[in-house]
Amino acid sequence: MQVIFKTLTLVYYKSHRDISVNFGEQTDITGDNAKGKTSITEAIPWLLYGTDGLGSKLDPTPITYEAEETRVSLLLEVDGKELMLGRSLKKNKTIYHVNDVPSKAGEFNEVVEKLFNKGLFLFLYIPIYFSSMHWEKQRSMLLQYVPSPVNKDVLKQMPDKQSKSLTALLKNID
Repeated sequence: MQVIFKTLTLVYYKSHRDISVNFGEQTDITGDNAKGKTSITEAIPWLLYGTDGLGSKLDPTPITYEAEETRVSLLLEVDGKELMLGRSLKKNKTIYHVNDVPSKAGEFNEVVEKLFNKGLFLFLYIPIYFSSMHWEKQRSMLLQYVPSPVNKDVLKQMPDKQSKSLTALLKNID
C-alpha cells in the first residue's frame, strides 16, 4: 500500500489559528524558535492516535488564545485515492471525521489501523520513539522485520573465550 501525505490543516491547534502545510517530495518546515514548527509535526500523531510523537497524551488546545474547537485534518493519497482524516476537540469531546463524514472512534481507528501499524509509524515518523520503548518491545518490533540471528553467526563475532563459554551454556539449554 502506498500512502502519501498531501495536505495537513491545523485550525486553533496550539499556536496555529489556521495553517495548511502542502507536502511534496521534500517538505521543509522552517522558522524562528517558538513559532510552532514542532506543533506541526506533533499534529499528525495527535490526529491519528490522540498522542504526541512518543505515544504520550497531548493537549492540542491553543496556548495563547481562546478557541471553541481545535481541529486537525490530513489529506492522504492511498493507492491513488484521496482520503481525508480529521480529529477535533470541542468542549473536551473528541470528534472524528473520515472523508468529511462524522465517524465513531472505532470506525476512525479501524481506518487508521489499516493504514499504519502505530508502533512502526511512530518509530519511522519520530525515531526517538523507538528508544523510549521497553527493550522487549523494541526487540519484538525489530523481529517483525528482520529474522532472529542464528547462534553460530553471533558466536563467530565474539572473542574466542566468550564464544566457547556461551557455546557450552547453549548446549546445556538444548
